[in-house]
Amino acid sequence: LLNYIELEAMSNLLLSALGCIKQCGIDLDAKKLEPMLKFCEACTNAEGSVGYSTTEPQSFIHLPTRSAGLSNALAALGMKEHALFPKVTNCARANFANAFGGHSTPVMGVLAMALVAKREGAFDDFWKAMRHEFTMLQSPDNTFSYRPTADTQMLGWDLDRDMNACWTTSHWVLVLCLEKTGVPLCMGA
Repeated sequence: LLNYIELEAMSNLLLSALGCIKQCGIDLDAKKLEPMLKFCEACTNAEGSVGYSTTEPQSFIHLPTRSAGLSNALAALGMKEHALFPKVTNCARANFANAFGGHSTPVMGVLAMALVAKREGAFDDFWKAMRHEFTMLQSPDNTFSYRPTADTQMLGWDLDRDMNACWTTSHWVLVLCLEKTGVPLCMGA
């Protein structure tokens, strides 16, 4: 359908997992991280917005939620000094209102943005942008429904909807947990 092989968002998940492993005391080979980070750099534009991949035509499709994912991955790896960190973090912070901009599982983007907000001391700004969404998506039984986006409607599919209320509710519960504590392995060393 979209004719691509590479997907930068998967790099964010892998690097985040490696960051959690590192925080648990397991050494990582820095040389093996280099090509992954170079790929992420190549996917990031001057404003810090992260694209799908380096392959045309997907290289132009940038989303601030991917920027949030990369910011969280770098934080988890303890690499806040990396040149990409301030760029992608600032891009995410400037776009909390666009947290539902994705197409595959938009609620993952909301959680990624919330993690950035908590870590960077901008949680009030996140809630200013997301409070309405949070309120409108909460069901009487305290689960959270999915939220269609322009992309999910255009494509005709939405993984948040397909994976059911347990999926979306778990993401919002993690966001709520950030108000009190945080998610230590995801917040960075």
